[in-house]
Amino acid sequence: MFFLMMSMAVGVTDTEAADTKDKAGGKAVQAGERVTISGETIGVYLETAGVLVADIGTLNDSSGNHVTPAEHIARAGDYIQKVNDETILTKSQLIDIMRENHGDEVALSVCRDGETIEYKLEPAKTEDGSYKLGLWVRDDLQGIGTMTYVGENGSFGALGHGISDSESGSLLSLSGGTLYKAGILEVKKGQSGSPGELKGSICYADSEILGTIR
Repeated sequence: MFFLMMSMAVGVTDTEAADTKDKAGGKAVQAGERVTISGETIGVYLETAGVLVADIGTLNDSSGNHVTPAEHIARAGDYIQKVNDETILTKSQLIDIMRENHGDEVALSVCRDGETIEYKLEPAKTEDGSYKLGLWVRDDLQGIGTMTYVGENGSFGALGHGISDSESGSLLSLSGGTLYKAGILEVKKGQSGSPGELKGSICYADSEILGTIR
């Protein structure tokens, strides 16, 4: 289940709200507060709480050998939060650090299963002369969803299943993001044992922003 925050309300039906708390850290919908029931399709851009390791990869080193620098050390689902004691929030920061590192061993501080651990990785020199850790990483994701309700205080909830990484299968730890207008291209009806699916398009323009996700 995930909860988002936005700055505008949509929907047509008012009802009494249950005592539902916004777990993302924004204002909560209080018992007895009136909310507007929605169903509006929304485009969601989410930022992970650190750089997510999506998978461990094998590289061709400068000698043509297949090497896996992070094997048995890093794990899919790790959130890289520091490299050599430098806090990182995006994969571009990680790339810049590796570009300037020139092959030296790097110390990573990561969040794994809710706990902070540290480990070191030795980059491999690849065929093009660059040094890489053999990690597939990401720092954001996008999708189509449905807004469930909007509260009188400006909060809203999008209630549903947890947001999981498609490759590691782990629930994502999120730091925030942005809500956009979205258009629906296809609707897949849900069946027993198989959830439905919305396919659509999102325009990532400032004029299409609906609110901020916290």
